Amino acid sequence: MTGWDALSVTGADAAAYASFTITLRDQNDDIIPGFDGITVDAGARASLTSVPVTVTSMTATVVLTGVSDSSAIARGRIRIDWAGAPVQMCFQTTAPPACDAVTLSNSAVA
Repeated sequence: MTGWDALSVTGADAAAYASFTITLRDQNDDIIPGFDGITVDAGARASLTSVPVTVTSMTATVVLTGVSDSSAIARGRIRIDWAGAPVQMCFQTTAPPACDAVTLSNSAVA
C-alpha cells in the first residue's frame, strides 16, 4: 500500500439520507487526527489521503444522518479504498530435510 484514498457509502440510495458522519481509529484504537466526527454529504466520498501510511488498519464508525427512507439504505456498505497493489497474501513452504519424498506445489487455499 502506498497510501489511503477515500471512504464512501455504497449500495444506499443517496437521496434517502442527507449526509454521513465518520470517525476513524487506527490499529491502536486511537482516533486518527482530523477524522473525529467529520460530516460528508450523501453520495460523496471522504478523502483519506491525509491518513499517514503508518496507519496499517483502520476502524470506521459511520452514522447516516437525515434518513428519509430506511429501506433505501438497508443495502448500504462502507467502502475504504487505498492506493497501491491489491491485497496480497504470502505463504511459505518449508520442506523437511529429506525432501526427496516430498512434492511441493505452488498453490495455497486461504
